[in-house]
Amino acid sequence: MKSKLHYILPFTISGMLGLIYQVIWSRFFYPVLGSTIYSVSIVISAFMLGISLGSFWAGKNIEKTKNCYKFYGIVLILLGISVILFYPLYLLLKNNIFFLYTLSFKNSTIFLGIKFLVTFLLLFIPTFLMGTTYPFLVESWKNNFGDKKGISLLYGFNTLGGAVGSLLTAFIFIRYLGLRSTLFLSASCSILTGLIVVFISNLTGRRKKKQKTTEKISIKENRQPILKKYKILIFLTGFVTFVFEVAMNRVYSPVFGSTGYSFAIILFTILIGIFIGSSIVPKLYEKKYALEKLLFILVIYFILFIFFFQYLQIIILKVKVGLNLDINQFFLMELFIVFLIMIIPAIIFGMTFPMIIYFASRERDEGTVSGILYGINSFGSILGALSTSIILIPLFGVQRTLLSLPFLLIVFLFFTIRKKYQKIILIVFILIII
Repeated sequence: MKSKLHYILPFTISGMLGLIYQVIWSRFFYPVLGSTIYSVSIVISAFMLGISLGSFWAGKNIEKTKNCYKFYGIVLILLGISVILFYPLYLLLKNNIFFLYTLSFKNSTIFLGIKFLVTFLLLFIPTFLMGTTYPFLVESWKNNFGDKKGISLLYGFNTLGGAVGSLLTAFIFIRYLGLRSTLFLSASCSILTGLIVVFISNLTGRRKKKQKTTEKISIKENRQPILKKYKILIFLTGFVTFVFEVAMNRVYSPVFGSTGYSFAIILFTILIGIFIGSSIVPKLYEKKYALEKLLFILVIYFILFIFFFQYLQIIILKVKVGLNLDINQFFLMELFIVFLIMIIPAIIFGMTFPMIIYFASRERDEGTVSGILYGINSFGSILGALSTSIILIPLFGVQRTLLSLPFLLIVFLFFTIRKKYQKIILIVFILIII
């Protein structure tokens, strides 16, 4: 029988590698896409779209897989190979970027669309493979241990690995190894981790076959549809998370600069918060109205944050100017300020995702539910990143874009809660926002 460490350790490593790839790819595409917010959003959106499609595929096909743990190992091996193959394809794109510009009839909007399509095609295979990992590992956990702790535990340690990976890449790997060496090193690490997982799977034997009665129950459960409210909410959490991330990146950039270091610090803070949230959320699974209360706290946070938003940049600038800091002290100050501002919503984001999957998996199989909902969440993230950078901020500005977040959450809560006094409270909050 496999131990929990056989799941936690490789998934933490794959989370770290996933964020290394994201940061590396963003830097690789600077010469091709530029370093504007539109270009960063293109890479993030292409990255999340591949993950979304991979998660959907895993959710639909997970019951056909006999050994989910071994399949996870094979995916890591294929992921490493696809990352290695990315580099020559990237060079081909870089050397022919002017040709793509001529295909767009030298129209900037068409050229942006072509760049997104080409970026997505380059990243499709590795990101699709990444998207399959979480559902298959959750399913294997359930088959091996018979509980639902893997939903939050695996998600938490995966994001912890991602947080470590984002900082290591920005501050150490790129600085001392360079982009290409970091890419090949991380790909080799993925292949090695996959080989170890396959070896462990063969060593411990295939999973035991379920009894016929269990199979019948499982089949019956899998026919139950996932409630629409869970699909809407998981989409909304992905959308809100990335609107918040992109908007806050714009808030910090005039103060800290729009460097890869600043992006890594924001990413690190969000992922650490998600790890903390997913670690403590199992204690709230059986609490009454726990999910609604978390969303309400998030609404209050956003309203208070927007109230103090107009003073935020001034305060940060005064702190920055008043202290005579070297480069390392400056980054520590940035980390402290970003952490102080963003940690509360990040923790709540980390609590809501596994909680939604936990509630939804009461009617259906955990692996199937996690695959479908993770895909929907990733799709919400794509729309959040693109709409914020291309539509919301250019048209309405950062403050009004942030103002839309509590409004969206309140509207959702209004249609899901039943008690009249709670609806009245939400109406009051809507009036405050207006």
